[in-house]
Amino acid sequence: MKLCNRTLSDLAEMICGACGGGGFTRENFPYRSSHRLTEFFHDCEVDVIHDGSSRKNWVQSVLVQLNDIPTSSSDVLSAEMSCVIQALMDLGDFHRSNLSRDEALDELNGSLLRDGLQLHIQETGEPHLRKHGVSSDEEDTFKYQFPAGLPFGQRKPSFSIKAEHGRQELSYELQEGMGLIRGNVYPDFTFAMLAESYGIDSSDKNFKKSIIGLNQTPLEKELFLRYAQRFDIARNHVPVLIPQAWIQWHSQPKNNLRANSSLHKDELYRVDFAAFWKDKRYVVLVDDISHYADIVTRDDKLSRWDASEEKYSKRLKEDRKLRKENWHVFRVSNWELKQDEEIVQAILQDLRDFLDF
Repeated sequence: MKLCNRTLSDLAEMICGACGGGGFTRENFPYRSSHRLTEFFHDCEVDVIHDGSSRKNWVQSVLVQLNDIPTSSSDVLSAEMSCVIQALMDLGDFHRSNLSRDEALDELNGSLLRDGLQLHIQETGEPHLRKHGVSSDEEDTFKYQFPAGLPFGQRKPSFSIKAEHGRQELSYELQEGMGLIRGNVYPDFTFAMLAESYGIDSSDKNFKKSIIGLNQTPLEKELFLRYAQRFDIARNHVPVLIPQAWIQWHSQPKNNLRANSSLHKDELYRVDFAAFWKDKRYVVLVDDISHYADIVTRDDKLSRWDASEEKYSKRLKEDRKLRKENWHVFRVSNWELKQDEEIVQAILQDLRDFLDF
């Protein structure tokens, strides 16, 4: 889905705020200087720097780039564009500027309406972008978040785009070594529900083996097994850990995505585990030492690991982006999982408390 040019122009003015040199007036929105514009986009994980040109023209050019990012469905905006729109309603900005967020929200929704969208403020105070005229109870949240479903497994998903009923529809193609969740996972998603989605009983041993086999590393597999055994996930109403979940997808090769010029260079595409519980979504990450350190070699042999501020910063940036997308993040290290039984059981208890079951 793409926003029309008129909506992009309105959004650019609202991001700039107050009065602009181009003759626009957006007094319901806080004024953002050149530095604040750069800061605003950085908070949305969009790595751009204002070049000193006309504020509105520059902001609109950035929005055009975000608007052109491919998405998994013609019904949704890019994650980057959605994040920018939701960031416009940051409560702290309105408190600092002594402005009414409600009045700004009405003005914003007046512009989004032409594209059939609406920004809703949830009970938690967090903004949520949705189709206009659809209430929170009526909306299929999972379909909105994952229009083509949620693939999981080590293999990168394949997809097809077909023309049906006058528009393009994207769907993931099932293949060996991957799974696909198509139905709603809210409010709770259990192992039994995962099995049922495939028409299989949760006690089926082959199904259990196939899910275990989707884990990537031995310690990820060990964490999954220990979690499954301690909480007896096949029989109890507890959250299932979905291994190797593709929470984002991009057709470009990994090398292109990681290039310095790419808007996606620091994003996570596949996470070690995803979980859905009490209307919330969770990411569980198992980090080895390479996530935080660089190898130092001598005579082509591993000598030691040196801590890397760059890699540590990248992990923090990943967490910030995930939280902005309303994922709750739990990280554990390989080193912890290699410790004695008491420590591993403490990790499992921490995970239970985190998932709140």
